[in-house]
Amino acid sequence: MIFTSIEFPAQSANDTNEVEKKHIDLLLSILCGPMSSRLVKRLREEENLLYGIDTDQSAMETFGLTSVYYDIPVNNFEKAFTITIEELEKFCEKGTNKKELDHYKEYFTNRYLVNYDNVFSFSKLFRSSLFWEKKPMDLEETIKVVRESTPKDINKMIPKFINMKSVNAFGFGNVNEKTEEIIKKRLENFIK
Repeated sequence: MIFTSIEFPAQSANDTNEVEKKHIDLLLSILCGPMSSRLVKRLREEENLLYGIDTDQSAMETFGLTSVYYDIPVNNFEKAFTITIEELEKFCEKGTNKKELDHYKEYFTNRYLVNYDNVFSFSKLFRSSLFWEKKPMDLEETIKVVRESTPKDINKMIPKFINMKSVNAFGFGNVNEKTEEIIKKRLENFIK
């Protein structure tokens, strides 16, 4: 197996407000969330290359990092990596649309209503905001932001969190020189 991670420098916590955080959650779910997101649909449902793929967004005081990661059998590495980069490129160029966004807005609204019905889960709404000394959004505000999000809101976040001009990638596990060559060859058009 090769654990693969595709990384993008991202906006810092200091430069991201609470509304933008909700837009980032929607953006990452459209790209690689549940219910037939773009990468899950292409890599798992259409190509049958892997089971799980995920995204993560980490924000520190002065920088951030967006990651797309999965593990893949060695014989599927090149095809999966190529498709992932193609899909990321399409996402950066075209963004999302109303139909796709509406699907995830409904999902997030329902998830918030179900997940935040106990104190421990509810505290997750506030912990990041309090840590960064920002005014937290309550559940009603959060749902309102999600429901009112537009494709334009999501698409303007893409270059701040997934910018192909600053992409990097690595693999570890059962890697060799060919793995490195595949990564370099596929990313050479983006890295100057």
